[in-house]
Amino acid sequence: MTLPPRPDIVFMSSRDWDSLPLQTHYLAEGYARLGCRVFFINQTLQKWPRLSHLLWRLNPKSSSGRVSSYSRQYEVPGVVPVTLWTGPPIPAMRVFNRLVIRRSLRDYDIRNAVFVTWVPTYTALDIIDIVQPTAIGYVNHHNFDADDVLPDLLVAERVLIDRADHLFADSLFLQARVTRLSGNRVVHRSMPGVYWKRFRSAFRGDELQRLRTIYYFGDIGTHLNLAAYNYLAESYEVVLVGIVNPAARKLISQKIRICSPVSVMDLPNTLRDADILATLYLDSPYMRGVIPAKFFECLATGKPVLVSGLAEAESYRDLVNIVGEIPESIAQAVRNLPYKESESRRSARDAEARLADWDARCRHFQAILTPGLKLAPAEDLTSAP
Repeated sequence: MTLPPRPDIVFMSSRDWDSLPLQTHYLAEGYARLGCRVFFINQTLQKWPRLSHLLWRLNPKSSSGRVSSYSRQYEVPGVVPVTLWTGPPIPAMRVFNRLVIRRSLRDYDIRNAVFVTWVPTYTALDIIDIVQPTAIGYVNHHNFDADDVLPDLLVAERVLIDRADHLFADSLFLQARVTRLSGNRVVHRSMPGVYWKRFRSAFRGDELQRLRTIYYFGDIGTHLNLAAYNYLAESYEVVLVGIVNPAARKLISQKIRICSPVSVMDLPNTLRDADILATLYLDSPYMRGVIPAKFFECLATGKPVLVSGLAEAESYRDLVNIVGEIPESIAQAVRNLPYKESESRRSARDAEARLADWDARCRHFQAILTPGLKLAPAEDLTSAP
């Protein structure tokens, strides 16, 4: 059987391959399993770099944001991480940046490429000009209008939207944003997902009988409702799993236990001790465009979920417990959980999490971006480049 040539896939991510995973990592793995070569472009600048960024780029292993087990578990045949030493994505730097991109990519022999970026900068546009992809995709995963980025990014984003063949957004808010910016073109959803079976293993079955421990996992910063977590810590064991932003450290109660981040493969084991998962954010223009991967990971655990400050969760109100930002009312919501939770509600959470399994998310994305690409027979995948 002669198979048609598979395209090279070039993903431009907002994080490095060996950092904590984003949607880009799972989609890259999905294409590698189809037998494609995937060139994963590590994080590039979106603004003028700070000294800490330069030191991290020079010695990435020194970053406290890394999880050492992640890269070992995610060595995927066919995925090639690429680091570009470009400057800030401003017009004055484009000549230099193009030179860096050409020199960095010339040894990879990228052919018949499909290019997808989560980073809408001039650097992305320059990569497109150099790689000359057969198809271009843009995934909007941040509300850049409310983000700390160079103004030039917003200009480049509009050019990218005009040039892209396929437009995606992860949240409903961002879908509406890109629809508006594109002049009402079709904007597909490319939502975060979950390894359903793995996270399902975190469910014990006696959570509602215990209701003693409340967990949060992810970045620990001032975007969280830290006052609520502090208040809950007076009556419950509160555990925050992740990296603490320096600005947030002094705002966290001494009664809260901080745990270091773990890889996505180990996280379900950590969450098994939780009785309740609480993703308590503060409402902000930036957070209104966010639907975090942890939302579906929380659903998959089967545990009761408290959510605040996350507008995207409103459409899942029947599955999770939407609470306000007042600490006392959140504590009352915890006490009310035995009356609100039921087996049918947990089953509905589980069904939604199954729909969000990464295999399903990858198939949906691939069907839009590369509709003619079919899964090769297993024996052919073993010889994929």
